[in-house]
Amino acid sequence: MRDNTSTVPTARQDSQAGDALTSSALVLPESHGDVPISCAQPAACWILLATLLVGSGCSSSNSEATTPPPDDQTTTTINTSNYTTLLAFLFDVINAEPLAPSRETVDTVYGEDIDGVPEDNGLLSETSSVYDPESATVRQTYACGEGGSYVFTNPGHAVGGGSGEFEDCQLGDRIVNGTFVRSHTLVKYVYSPGWATSIDYQDLSLLTESEDASHSLDGSLDEFAGENENSEQWSITRFSWQSSSSDLLLSEATTRRYAGDQADNPDYTDGWKRSLSTRFDVTATQTGNQSLSVVTEQEFITRHRSGSYTSGILQISADDGSEMRLIADNGNPDTFQVDVSSDGTLSSFTLPWSDEMQLPCLASPDDSETLAHTCQ
Repeated sequence: MRDNTSTVPTARQDSQAGDALTSSALVLPESHGDVPISCAQPAACWILLATLLVGSGCSSSNSEATTPPPDDQTTTTINTSNYTTLLAFLFDVINAEPLAPSRETVDTVYGEDIDGVPEDNGLLSETSSVYDPESATVRQTYACGEGGSYVFTNPGHAVGGGSGEFEDCQLGDRIVNGTFVRSHTLVKYVYSPGWATSIDYQDLSLLTESEDASHSLDGSLDEFAGENENSEQWSITRFSWQSSSSDLLLSEATTRRYAGDQADNPDYTDGWKRSLSTRFDVTATQTGNQSLSVVTEQEFITRHRSGSYTSGILQISADDGSEMRLIADNGNPDTFQVDVSSDGTLSSFTLPWSDEMQLPCLASPDDSETLAHTCQ
């Protein structure tokens, strides 16, 4: 008959169990390196074992404490640390300073005469001149001073103009390729007579050895010098600059400057003014190689002969959502306001107009020579 009563361990059995625990080693979980630890008191061993098992979670993973990596510190393209540097760079772009070498090269080769005959400056020497009866043009070929060639096609217009083509033409430290077309128009508008010049730059490239830089320009320049008003407009399809230290890509750019009035025109009520408007996309080393979109939300205008623009808004936007606005009308004609929006935070600053921080303006026909140079 089966006995269903419980068996209570005797003191003898407790002693034997204790001896078994005392004489054996307690092996820690694998994650603790299987280090044997001997326990003199059985109860202490059981407590230690339970503590270790709970602490290790019965897992083989490393139990060492780790510090989570800090959050990445991201910086937006436009921010409160770089906005002044970006503005100074963008002012240079609006003033067409990166385009100056291309413009200077064509102007130097074309010369002062309206018919485009190069000046005797040692850069070019004529090798042939051929008349084409079909086009009624004269094709003049020149050898460039340090190698290459330049060909000018003269249409023989009374107001001058013509087209030039460079082929590895080395002028000083510049190697020039590409073409340009230049035209002149005598404007007889009764209220604003004057002289209009248009230059179309077609894949005009410059390699400047001294600067280790290359330029490439597709665009046009239109200028008007009138009796009462002057204007200038750059229209750029694409311009690139590459050097060992910096890169720049300018596209879809239009910048127009104006100065003067039509005082004798009864239908003209705007009065004397200087004005500026622009729009372009630019990517450059100075922008962190990020694209910026620049546009005048409101045309910049001043009606003062000296000083900077007193009204106008320039909007600069980056692809990451950061942006800034330059506001000329802040109540002080000597300063302008800049609002910087970055990471959802709006910060406002007031800066003085200066030589380093100045939007370009055009001289009026009746400006003095000093004003024509500084436009202030």
